Amino acid sequence: MNHADEGAVKKNPILAVFLAWLIPGAGHWYLGRRFQAVLFFSVLLCAFSAGFSMGEMRIVTSRDHPYYFLGQIFLGLPTLVASWVTSGMEPFGAEIPGLDMGFLYTTCAGLLNALVIMDAHDLGCRSGSEASEQGLA
Repeated sequence: MNHADEGAVKKNPILAVFLAWLIPGAGHWYLGRRFQAVLFFSVLLCAFSAGFSMGEMRIVTSRDHPYYFLGQIFLGLPTLVASWVTSGMEPFGAEIPGLDMGFLYTTCAGLLNALVIMDAHDLGCRSGSEASEQGLA
């Protein structure tokens, strides 16, 4: 299959958005941007994991921290899994030294993924319009 044939396949931008939300980088993977997908997945998951560990695995919860959770939820499945796993944990009693940085890392990872989601949507829309302009779609 050559590059002209690849351009003929129109990618669904809504599916790219859903995949990008579900797993960071998956929307770019679907659109054929493999390097970007791996890069986004690695960076965002590392930032989220670092923040999650700094907050001693108690900072991803909509019950105790709804405002931070609004930013974290843009990371999709990792946030949902972390929230589900930690839902039965007691709220912290003692001071956690890395709490603020943990919130910052996890929330920024989610908000950065929101930008990745928008980029996946834009790439998905452009792939279809470029193919139709070339007479391939």
